Amino acid sequence: MFEDDLTIFFADFGEDFDWNGQTLTCIFNEQHDPLTIAANGLAISALVKKIDVPGIQPNDAVAIRDKDYTVAEINPIQDGRLVKIFLEEA
Repeated sequence: MFEDDLTIFFADFGEDFDWNGQTLTCIFNEQHDPLTIAANGLAISALVKKIDVPGIQPNDAVAIRDKDYTVAEINPIQDGRLVKIFLEEA
């Protein structure tokens, strides 16, 4: 049941996330955070289902909204079914 809830959530709010030759769905977040040490204080992240990105690693290339990014950090969320991937502009 929880997996179904995730599918509905991503279907309603998701965007394309290209990684490793496949197009997945993510919740993209690009917000200003003055405490972030990223370029111009942008905290860029993508929330994805862990099952969709097995083996994703820092320095992997991804594309969202026709922009290229590099994976900077990967953090599991709560029970680990979701991961928050912090991105840097490529």
